[in-house]
Amino acid sequence: MTRGSDSTGPDGAGPGDSSTQGDKAGLAAALDLESAPWSRVRPAGGNLEYAFVPHTDGVTYVALRYADPEGAEPVLVFTPSEWDAFLAGVRDGEFDRPPD
Repeated sequence: MTRGSDSTGPDGAGPGDSSTQGDKAGLAAALDLESAPWSRVRPAGGNLEYAFVPHTDGVTYVALRYADPEGAEPVLVFTPSEWDAFLAGVRDGEFDRPPD
């Protein structure tokens, strides 16, 4: 994932700052989600899509949406630090199903 070395978010905060998280609606609106290269999450047949979307602030954000022929709203947008925290949780087993 690409990060700007001294870049700021659309609200003037650094990538992943809490003030950036407070303006998620503004961030999603500022990203070019229509021309983003969306990919389907594996396994095949799933209906979740993701895209790595660069922003003019030099930061690449992660966007998730359901693949829906009637519209793909809402789109969830994650900062690099949010995505890194999610991946760390997956690796640590935080989202594993409990044993039956």
